[in-house]
Amino acid sequence: MTAPYFSIIMPVYNAQDSLPATIASVLAQSESDFELIVLDDGSTDNSLHQLLELSAQDERVRLVSQNNKGVSATRNFAMGLARGEFIAFLDSDDHWHPEKLAMHRRVHAAQPFADASFAKVVFVENGTSPDWRYGRQSSVQNMTYSASEFLAENPSCTMSNVVVRREAALAAGPFMHGMSFAEDQEWLLRLIGNGSNLVGIDAALVGYMVSETGLSANFDAMLSGWRELFDRYGPAQERSAAEALYFRYLARRALRMGSSARIAMHYARQGLAINARSFLADGKRGWATLCCCCAALFMPRPMRTHFFA
Repeated sequence: MTAPYFSIIMPVYNAQDSLPATIASVLAQSESDFELIVLDDGSTDNSLHQLLELSAQDERVRLVSQNNKGVSATRNFAMGLARGEFIAFLDSDDHWHPEKLAMHRRVHAAQPFADASFAKVVFVENGTSPDWRYGRQSSVQNMTYSASEFLAENPSCTMSNVVVRREAALAAGPFMHGMSFAEDQEWLLRLIGNGSNLVGIDAALVGYMVSETGLSANFDAMLSGWRELFDRYGPAQERSAAEALYFRYLARRALRMGSSARIAMHYARQGLAINARSFLADGKRGWATLCCCCAALFMPRPMRTHFFA
């Protein structure tokens, strides 16, 4: 059997409400040369039954099931099964733009030095569909990213955004067990540290589902995970500057996700107290973030989520 160009890795745990739409966004890709490796991590809801039905409808869907081991172990196992030249990651509650894989294929063909790539994400409220043109989006530049940029913040936002050459992914090694909020950053730092080139794509290609009560909104745990990450990889003399930038990242994330304006302001104040110069660096992101946090205190939630990205 001919190996596909892409191997898509999707860990699944109790995702019955989002699975059909997520898999539909994969099967709707204009680039059809892929395999979708779906690994059910011991789901206790109807996810496995849904996956059995979905995998029977398309031979590109490969279904594997295991006892619950966590997202890192699940991704690691699936990477060992991947046959494609490139591995693309997708979480079970996110969506892809129909041109996601085609765009990455074009970028890597035009830039053969690139070992990995990621694009913009559109932030999507649970129960809604991505607004690819006007939805709140992350910021990405057409450039090669360094380890320092992934240490202070996480430009990719989610592993659902990342496509990486299989040889580079295997050389970077497995995802770390026990890191629930920074395992993706930690793995990407190792990928870059191993000599791989990671490039940005200035196009919105991933619909990232957000929820105030979901994993992605647990800001204090994210901060704890980041501190563990910096202790492992960051130079001590740059800690205050990097931590101020991460507080800015949390403030912006809170605004994007429609969290309480007080939460966003709390993180902005923390960042300013630690290193105001670093927090305010890059006017578009520094002063703009501070002004947005102040303005958000006087706006209702629907208005905040509409304006802030």
